[in-house]
Amino acid sequence: PESVIVATGSTPRVPHIPGVDLPHVTTASDILTGQVRPGARCVVVDEDGHFTAPTTADFLAGKGCRVTIITRYFMVGEDIDEGVRSDLYARLCTQGVVLTPMTVAIEMLPGAVRTKHTFSGVESTLPADTVVLAFGGKANDTLFHELAGKVPDVKLIGDANSPRRIHDALLEGTRVARAI
Repeated sequence: PESVIVATGSTPRVPHIPGVDLPHVTTASDILTGQVRPGARCVVVDEDGHFTAPTTADFLAGKGCRVTIITRYFMVGEDIDEGVRSDLYARLCTQGVVLTPMTVAIEMLPGAVRTKHTFSGVESTLPADTVVLAFGGKANDTLFHELAGKVPDVKLIGDANSPRRIHDALLEGTRVARAI
């Protein structure tokens, strides 16, 4: 081929938090694709600030799980459009999802997650049969590097280039397609 466009997406980013390798800690992607079955009590750790944490919490609550979302932001889904966020909050709250802003996970423990309030520094422990990580993605650019030098023109787009929002990926894909 004369040109190859690599759009291989991203893989879930896993943070460097003590205990993140415990068996009850997983990613939103693994929950949503059914690769992991959640326990009754779930804590969703949001470092993305967009749709991943609240929509995963909605999915879990719909399966009968008791769900808490913790986020370092001032509000869950801080980067979601206000109109959509209001509807999403209504849906989450009617299902009993607990929203805990300004809180970070500092350690995963067997059956729990230790948290810290970002301003007061107060620590607490939340029981959790399943801890779900929503930390955004990291570029999956392996194929791009394998093809570099073997194909005359290789373009890297979307999350494979740099994980961002969908509109960024669409714009980038359109620009690259028009340039070929």
